Amino acid sequence: MEPYKRFDYLHRWYPKALYILNTRDREKWIASRAGFRYKDRSLLVGYAEMLKIPETAVPDFWRAEWDYHHAIVRAHFSGAPNFLEFHIERDDPEKLSSFVATRYPRCLNTPFRVSNVGSHTQASVSDPLQT
Repeated sequence: MEPYKRFDYLHRWYPKALYILNTRDREKWIASRAGFRYKDRSLLVGYAEMLKIPETAVPDFWRAEWDYHHAIVRAHFSGAPNFLEFHIERDDPEKLSSFVATRYPRCLNTPFRVSNVGSHTQASVSDPLQT
C-alpha cells in the first residue's frame, strides 16, 4: 500500500542513488492524512477498516508508524553521503537543490517558487533540463 516503506529494497538495488527523507511536524502530518479524501472516502476510515481498529485509534497507529519509519530510515542511512533529511516546513529549498546538485550540478541555480497556496503550501521547481 505504501512503497516508500521499502526504501531498504530500493537502496539494495540502487546504492548510489540519492535518498531524501521528506519530513514535517508529525501532528500536522497526521492532521493532513486524517483530512485526506479520495473519491469521497476518508484515508482514516480506510485505515480503520484495513487494520480492523476503531477510527479513533488510527492517529495513534500513524504516530507509531511515523516514529518507527523515521528511526529506521535514519539508522539505515546514518552517515551516508547520498542521504538527506529535508524538513519541508523549515528547511530552505537551497538545502535540497544543493544536495541534488552533488549529482546534477545544473540544479544548483534552479529557482523555487511557492505554489498551491491554501491549506497546504508547497515549493515547486522548474525543470532544470529545460533551462
